[in-house]
Amino acid sequence: RRLLYMLVVSIMMWSCFLAFQYLVLSALLKPNFTLLQMWLIASVVLMAMPPSINIMPIYYHVVVIGVLAMFNLTDMSLAIAYAIALHLIMMVFWLIAGRLSLNRTGLTLKQFLHEIKDQTTKANASKAA
Repeated sequence: RRLLYMLVVSIMMWSCFLAFQYLVLSALLKPNFTLLQMWLIASVVLMAMPPSINIMPIYYHVVVIGVLAMFNLTDMSLAIAYAIALHLIMMVFWLIAGRLSLNRTGLTLKQFLHEIKDQTTKANASKAA
């Protein structure tokens, strides 16, 4: 039951990121692109940069700009604007989701960081032994 819940949440997360990609693309690209082309571009970016690794901004920007430039879809300044805008949208989403998760568990950010530090210390101690 819990696995099914996680599957549904994962599908929802990927769908949201695909929608974010599409919305920002539709705002920045030339109007002569078809709906299918924009969904394909968004899908290619998501395959190269899944939501789970969107915290690496330089790699993310390179992938997005590379896809747009490779297919000669837009000029370089719009491609860079697209990459930055989409990255900011994703980061805001992750920050809100993280804050909601902390509230749900009853932890503060300070407590959470302390927990991570303790877990890291325990893991390093067990490796050394």
